[in-house]
Amino acid sequence: MEDIQAIIANYDYLNGQMTSDDGNHFRNLNSFIAAIGCGLELGFNFGGVRWYLGSTASGLLLSKDNGEWKVKFTNFDDLLDYSFAGKTIRTNWADIFINEF
Repeated sequence: MEDIQAIIANYDYLNGQMTSDDGNHFRNLNSFIAAIGCGLELGFNFGGVRWYLGSTASGLLLSKDNGEWKVKFTNFDDLLDYSFAGKTIRTNWADIFINEF
């Protein structure tokens, strides 16, 4: 896989379409990385649960939609490899259903 920082720095934000034509899924893993890497906040369903993902001063914050459960990540690789009931974003990015940016 390409270096995370290189993906963020080299993504064609002006011409590259990040999502599917219906806007509900990412086109590929690099699109997900670029979206979060440029500071977009994301509400999404993954593994049957609604999640929120956003940036903080110290990294990335993942929270269940109700906000009662939160985990912080200091780097992208930890987020991509985090287990959501046995699924990771790195290998199951196509299963992410986008609710809102």
